[in-house]
Amino acid sequence: QVESRDVRRHLDWLLEQIVAAQEVLRRMQSEPDLWMDVFCYWRSTHGQGGPMLSPKQMQRLAELDLTIGFDCY
Repeated sequence: QVESRDVRRHLDWLLEQIVAAQEVLRRMQSEPDLWMDVFCYWRSTHGQGGPMLSPKQMQRLAELDLTIGFDCY
């Protein structure tokens, strides 16, 4: 859905989808045996740098009670 190598653009798209279904997300999070997070695969072309998130993205994730993880190569 997103034509970018910047994980922030992908996360923006994902957060838009999640916020649109926020009521369903909250109901699912209230289930006792259910947990959820956002998990990203990230690969470095040159072995330098790393993924970055904006403060707004971190705030939105926190408001949705979602953690984010990265599998970096």
